[in-house]
Amino acid sequence: MKIHGIDHVEFCVGDVDEFAARLLDAYGFGVHGHGGPQTGLAGERTLLLREGRIQILLRSGLTPDHPAARYVARHGDGVAAIGFGAGAAAGAFGEAVAGGAGPLAGPS
Repeated sequence: MKIHGIDHVEFCVGDVDEFAARLLDAYGFGVHGHGGPQTGLAGERTLLLREGRIQILLRSGLTPDHPAARYVARHGDGVAAIGFGAGAAAGAFGEAVAGGAGPLAGPS
């Protein structure tokens, strides 16, 4: 599997706005996307932040049973996933699973 680099780091956080404010103020990140119920993401709020080639996706659950809210309840704010860039998604997925990765879903 040829990995081209890290595409993004995903954080599950209790409050997207509060967490984003620290990254915007302290490190110069800018908001490059957002999601939530108004964009079809039921039960969550997201912000995509970018500074140069660094991308950070922030997710907050809006209900206690949302996976992001359950993550925060168990671990606190933290890194929940890392997205890697790869040449062929299906092949990279197969190799990762064969190597022991636990998939949540296959490539779409």
